[in-house]
Amino acid sequence: MRKNFIIIVIISFFIGVSGFYLLYEQNDEGSGAAPVYFSVDTDELVECLKDNNVTIYGNMRCESCKQLVGDLGGYENISSFYVECPEEPERCRREMSSGFYPEINVDGHIYDVEKGYSPQILYREVGC
Repeated sequence: MRKNFIIIVIISFFIGVSGFYLLYEQNDEGSGAAPVYFSVDTDELVECLKDNNVTIYGNMRCESCKQLVGDLGGYENISSFYVECPEEPERCRREMSSGFYPEINVDGHIYDVEKGYSPQILYREVGC
């Protein structure tokens, strides 16, 4: 009985370690670096996005877009690089790659928001 208990504990430990490893790798796209946990000043991030040719395409009806815009300080704060697609449909059709909102174009590279989004990740992806 005790032997079975020890075997179950050992197997559980290895399953837990494996799960942590998989999450760790997935959160940081397999780079081996530690996950990104630090605070980002919103104004500093917005300035960095402006300076690095970032364009965000969105739709105010999209919940993910609302979250993203809110994380960046609101529509007024990002108006110089945010495109509201229902107001500029031709531009969005011409410039967007995915056709899904929100789309973040970082100097010609499309950041996949489906992989996860946070100001910290965006800060790192843009190279601020």
